[in-house]
Amino acid sequence: MLTEDCENGETCSSATSELALLAAFAREVTIGENWGYAIAALSGRIDTIAAIDTVDDELLIRWLEDLVEAQAFDLVGIDLAGGDSTARSEVQRAFVDPHLVPPRILEWRGARVPELRAEFDTGARPPRLVLTVPLASGVDPQCAEASRLIGFAADSSGKLLATTPMVPTGTILTGSFSIMEAEFETATFGIFDSTGDPRDLRLGRLAPALIDADRNMIEAWGLGRSATAALHTVDASADEEATAAAQSVADGFTADALDAADCAVAALERVRTSSGVESAPLLALVAARIDAIRAFIERIESHTPELGAQPLLTELLRAPQFDDSDLDVRR
Repeated sequence: MLTEDCENGETCSSATSELALLAAFAREVTIGENWGYAIAALSGRIDTIAAIDTVDDELLIRWLEDLVEAQAFDLVGIDLAGGDSTARSEVQRAFVDPHLVPPRILEWRGARVPELRAEFDTGARPPRLVLTVPLASGVDPQCAEASRLIGFAADSSGKLLATTPMVPTGTILTGSFSIMEAEFETATFGIFDSTGDPRDLRLGRLAPALIDADRNMIEAWGLGRSATAALHTVDASADEEATAAAQSVADGFTADALDAADCAVAALERVRTSSGVESAPLLALVAARIDAIRAFIERIESHTPELGAQPLLTELLRAPQFDDSDLDVRR
């Protein structure tokens, strides 16, 4: 499929060159296999394309537009479920703690967009809570990682109130359990991997800020990678417009990455200055994380290249388009 994309002019020159290197390596390691001839043929086709490849500036512009659209998260002003300022109703939204779930399994639309939906069913007897969370695009709902996820409710002190297996319904994971309305109004909701240790659940007063810091750093790292990918789409043969567009996109991603990293530092500062925080080990860990994030910020601001930080092939391919109609979830 990628070979056909190259032949149809649907990959940028950087992606074509990277694919040629990978195909050549695959050809070498499959010599002597009875199916190695197929790899050799694909490698030859890609080598031919790479040798005559010319930059399609319109393709580069389209690729950059797709990259921007893929990262243009619909940010909303909402606090972590269980936080002091979260509006209470019969439907709540909650942020998933990335520390507790396998990577790239659940949908991600940005650090400030909650994935989990908690709906209190007042018509059921006894009253029940229904949790739903969408899977990431392309994830098999029957995969092992998705099947291990457990939904939970906890009170304001961090005590677990109930848990439920999350089972697939199309591209949505769903779970439910009995809960009283008074508990629903003050509870925190979340998801965790059943193979993990329940003691790793971050609950209680400091949890929202710690989770906020992690989510913002995931966003900062992803935006930084997108900035690097944008710069690698163009080479010396690209025209001035394409080069300027790539630089503009990279600059925008870099600015957003710095903003997200600053938000992570601010969240950790809230932990460090919270009244009643007297745990020396916790404060030491928080201080170390703040230092690490500030080093990350300095590295981005200085545009210091990192060894091995060049984009992966998957980061150089056009991003798939996200369509809300593909998700079978009640909004």
